[in-house]
Amino acid sequence: MIGYFKHELSGDEKRYVHELLEKYRAGKLPLSSVTAVIRWAIRYQNDYLLKQRYFHPYPETLLDVTDSGKGRDY
Repeated sequence: MIGYFKHELSGDEKRYVHELLEKYRAGKLPLSSVTAVIRWAIRYQNDYLLKQRYFHPYPETLLDVTDSGKGRDY
């Protein structure tokens, strides 16, 4: 996905994304940290990427957030 934005992103932004990906691969960051950046598809209104299943993996009627804090110690 980064390739779609290579002309819009600065060098610092590209490095930041690559650092996030490396930290995620090393198990030092949760996936949500990476997915927040991938939302650039929304910022730049890239229709092709916005239609991808990744952004809408489940129909709204199947979503249930009642267990969203499950397993947390607070």
